[in-house]
Amino acid sequence: MLLIYCPKVTNRAGYVFNLIFKTILGTDFEITSDSAFFESHSGTKICYNGTKIGDDCIFVKSSPLLFRHSIDTLDTDVFDYNGVPAFFGTNNKDADIPFDIFAASFYLVSRYEEYLPFRTDKLGCYDVSNSLAYNKGFLDKPVIDIWAWRLAEKISQGFSDWEMPKKRFDFISTVNLGQAYKYKRIGLMRTVYGYCHDMAKRDWHHVKQRTKVLLNKQDDPYDNYEHIIQLSRKYGTKTLFWSLMCDYTPYDHNISYRNVHLRNTLKHLADYGKVGISLSYGSEGDLLKQTSETERLADVLHKPVIRSRFNYQRYHLPMDYKNLNKIGIEKDFSMGYHNAVGFRAGTCTPFHFFNIDANREYNLMVYPTPIPEGIFSDHTPEEVLDIYKNIIKTVGNVGGTFVSTWKSEGFTDETYTSTYEKILALCKEIKDNN
Repeated sequence: MLLIYCPKVTNRAGYVFNLIFKTILGTDFEITSDSAFFESHSGTKICYNGTKIGDDCIFVKSSPLLFRHSIDTLDTDVFDYNGVPAFFGTNNKDADIPFDIFAASFYLVSRYEEYLPFRTDKLGCYDVSNSLAYNKGFLDKPVIDIWAWRLAEKISQGFSDWEMPKKRFDFISTVNLGQAYKYKRIGLMRTVYGYCHDMAKRDWHHVKQRTKVLLNKQDDPYDNYEHIIQLSRKYGTKTLFWSLMCDYTPYDHNISYRNVHLRNTLKHLADYGKVGISLSYGSEGDLLKQTSETERLADVLHKPVIRSRFNYQRYHLPMDYKNLNKIGIEKDFSMGYHNAVGFRAGTCTPFHFFNIDANREYNLMVYPTPIPEGIFSDHTPEEVLDIYKNIIKTVGNVGGTFVSTWKSEGFTDETYTSTYEKILALCKEIKDNN
């Protein structure tokens, strides 16, 4: 078993050791602060300290971050480490890795920079332009995973009796029911407004389509859930559906959570996949709203709701993740940007949330979502497919978990649906060959 020497095992240090070795590499380890015991140990070992202890170990020179409790502005000069960006360089000739991999990983995965003063974008979200990864051009790389596997290679080269872990790629498809139906069951006021809007624009195609749907002569364009389920079955894909349970707002467009047809649809989807709560735009920072919306979905499904996402990724740390923990959410899928592709937390592996303010790890599991659901609005279908392929292959190379996010209304478009199926096929191929 791997033995790690750490002079003081703080909550931060223990958390990041678990992240690197258990969560990403899937290997067991022990930690000791006894230097004599460490030096006498004859097996695989890593020294995480200001100076190296003994000669027969992998040495990672420590920086102060994991031994502090404060939140300070830090020097994060980025440099190249054999083709991969790194920071918290140690400049030590004895070090086997030229930077503090554990402190750098903690900085990114804990979202340390989101505890510092920052700008918000026009939606009130943490602006991607604040991000170190964005500004230094490595947002599209899960650097923590890359670093972890580089470290594993170092250990394997130094200790022949240490078995190199195996990479385990996984894929989860999530579909957001932002508006479950286009014409049906949206209420009288929205139907009348829709007719008036289309007629004022002389959009007779939509007037005719709306009329046929309301007269049951044509299916609602957004009622494509059976096709999504069929594709999930065909490719053996884990599929997770999101539903809003809030009142209508300019940012949250779903039909009433009281609507019996929506409730039946959600129950049906729960028979074939998982259904989670899409917390409304206005719920950010509001524990009562978050609780109410989650309880509404639990009432529909007749079971606890343990999965969530924030609409538009509008949330703030640590407050909103603390709230999720309070209301019983176990898995959140909001760790991404609504307007940028990349790994917000520097990893493509699900991880437990660490609250820096409280200096403790929570049970809440955070799933990175590297590609925003609105990507089709800013790119051609060919560009979108290339972006997906690049990200998926990157995740596959480090055995991470790729989570995709799609809009249910997008499946009215053949190109959108075709792209979705190509992504499912690619992920299945990578998983089968992993």
